[in-house]
Amino acid sequence: EDDDDDDAYIVSGPANVDARLIGRYRRTGEHLDRPMYKNGQGAIIYFDGHWKMNVKDDRLHWCFELKGEPSELPESGAWSAYRFYGKDKSASVQVAKAADVELLVVSGVEGPARAVNGRYMETGTHNDRPKYSNKKGATIFFDGYWKMNDRSDVLAWRFSVKGADGPQPPAGDWEAHWSYGKDQPPAQVAMRGGEGESH
Repeated sequence: EDDDDDDAYIVSGPANVDARLIGRYRRTGEHLDRPMYKNGQGAIIYFDGHWKMNVKDDRLHWCFELKGEPSELPESGAWSAYRFYGKDKSASVQVAKAADVELLVVSGVEGPARAVNGRYMETGTHNDRPKYSNKKGATIFFDGYWKMNDRSDVLAWRFSVKGADGPQPPAGDWEAHWSYGKDQPPAQVAMRGGEGESH
């Protein structure tokens, strides 16, 4: 799947939120003269009087909503549970424009470690620095210097920038771990919205 859609949205929430609602929503058309979005599990974001979200492509019902002044596009922030959605469900989910939360882009890797390619968003901390993950589970983390792995394991790494100990991962070439041999080209890391942004 291509992640190059800056008008996408990312929905996140606590563990008790229906997992079908979580993830990346891509524009799939229109409903009532506003864009409509759908994620990989079939959940939708649509406008009908105000912005609504449902676990399936059913525009008569919804789980979460954002009331207020009608806007042309979905608004970032906490969306509230619809009052009839359920007592034991989460009170809110977080909606954000993908371009605002996907801060790093990795490209140029082929072969066994290609899962590191893609857009990364901050998913926690490790050793007092931000930790980033992409949708395939690859991780960028700090352990003495900045490292990147093709899975969520922080005990091993596939690419790194030795000596890089700043507060954020550096943009540019990240050298492959010696175990890959000399034929693996470096991973290309770019910061979104700043210098070296890739389009």
